[in-house]
Amino acid sequence: MFTTGMTYPKKYIVTRIENAYEYTFFCDVDDFGYTTKPYSGIIAEETLEKAWQEAKAYFNRCHQCGAWVCDQHYNEDVMKCTSCNPKYPY
Repeated sequence: MFTTGMTYPKKYIVTRIENAYEYTFFCDVDDFGYTTKPYSGIIAEETLEKAWQEAKAYFNRCHQCGAWVCDQHYNEDVMKCTSCNPKYPY
């Protein structure tokens, strides 16, 4: 079993493109997805961590439940997802 200790969003898709893999990571709350550039490798697990390092800039980690969410579903004032702490209009 291949393990890195990394955490990823609950949903991601791996697409094989010739001798490379492309990843689409999704927000844990909605369907926002970010697709990475293709990464060369023999098996997908070899490239998953590199791809996540690229995609991670487009997601935020909830400090309460650990979900990976897009900016729309992140309350940066409290560093939590909107499921744990909704945003209120001011």
